[in-house]
Amino acid sequence: MNASASLRERRLAEGFGERLRRRAGWRNSARDKWSQSRRFLEGNLKDENA
Repeated sequence: MNASASLRERRLAEGFGERLRRRAGWRNSARDKWSQSRRFLEGNLKDENA
């Protein structure tokens, strides 16, 4: 595959992802909070183990 085609496909995928994100904004915000809390918990575990 040539570079211009892959770039165009990446732009298409990003645009599609943006629309999905906007439509499912509440789902993504919940997932962001979950991943942030998980990262926070993992950070606390690392601090306790140190």
